[in-house]
Amino acid sequence: MIFEYLYLHFCSWFGCSVSTATVIFEYLHLHFCSWRYRGTPFKFKLGEGQVIKGWDEGIKTMKKGEKALFTIPPEIAYGESRAPPTISPNATLQFEVELLSWISIKDICKDGRIFKEILVEGEGWKNLKDLDEVFVKYEARFEDGTLVSKFDGVEFPVKDGYFCPALSKAVKTMEKGEKVLPTVKPQCQARKMILKEREGYDRPNDGALVKVKLMGKLQDETVFVKKRYDEEEPFEFKIDEEQVIDGLDRVVKKIKKREVSLITIQPEYAFGLSDAPQELAIVPGNSIVYYEGELVSFEKVGAL
Repeated sequence: MIFEYLYLHFCSWFGCSVSTATVIFEYLHLHFCSWRYRGTPFKFKLGEGQVIKGWDEGIKTMKKGEKALFTIPPEIAYGESRAPPTISPNATLQFEVELLSWISIKDICKDGRIFKEILVEGEGWKNLKDLDEVFVKYEARFEDGTLVSKFDGVEFPVKDGYFCPALSKAVKTMEKGEKVLPTVKPQCQARKMILKEREGYDRPNDGALVKVKLMGKLQDETVFVKKRYDEEEPFEFKIDEEQVIDGLDRVVKKIKKREVSLITIQPEYAFGLSDAPQELAIVPGNSIVYYEGELVSFEKVGAL
C-alpha cells in the first residue's frame, strides 16, 4: 500500500453565473484559499479522508506541476452538510489546483503499523533475505523528538533484527546506500466496524460537540450503559474534553454523520485495570468493551 503526501495550491468558487462567480471567487481567495497568498502550500495525506472525496479522486490523476480545474458534485464534496460561512448544503464546487510535489510513503507490512519514507535513494535491486547480514546506522526517537537509541554502525542478521522488530522489517525492504525514515505505529487500541454506511466526507474534529446514540456491551453481551440509545434526544459530549473514555474520543472523529458503527475498545483506552461501575452493570477490570451506535450530528470547531 502506498500513501502520498501532497503539496498544492488551490482556490475555489461555487458553480453559478459568471457575474456572481467573480464576486465569490475574490472572497474565497482571501478567506477560503489563503494558502496560496501566504506562499505556504496545503499538505494532506491522499486517501485518508483528510479532504473531500472529490479531491482524493481528482488529485491522484495529476502530474507534478500540473494545474487543473475540478468541478466536484455535492455527493463527493460536502453533501447535505453546510461548511460555514460560505458553503451551502448540496453545493457543487470548483477548485483550481496546482500539484507542487508529493512524497511516497510505503506501508511495509500492509497493516498500518510500519511506514517507510525514502529520504535518499539506494543503489541496486537485490532483495535482502533473512540470513543476510547487514551493517546499518540508525537512530530512534519518540514523536516528540526524544532520542531513544542511536548507533553509527551496527551489524546483524536480518532475521535476528536489532533494537526492535520494526527495524528488521524496514531494513529488509532497503537497498544499499538507501536512507529512510520509518514510522512505527502502536497496535490499534480502538477501532470501528461500519454497520450502516453514509455518503459524504465531513467528520468531527477536536473540540467538536457531537450528538450520539450509544449502547455499551461486554464480551458476554452484558449491556453496561445506554446513552439515549432508544430515545429521541441523543447524548451530547465534546471531543477531547474527557467527557467519555479515550477510545470513544478517538474513534468518533472517524465517523460520518448518520453512520452506524460497532466500536471495539481495548482496556487501555476504556476503563483500565480496575472495576468500573456503570449505569447498568459493572465493567470488570481489564475488559474489552463494545459500543454500538449512531453519530446523529455534530458541530465542528473552527470550521470554514
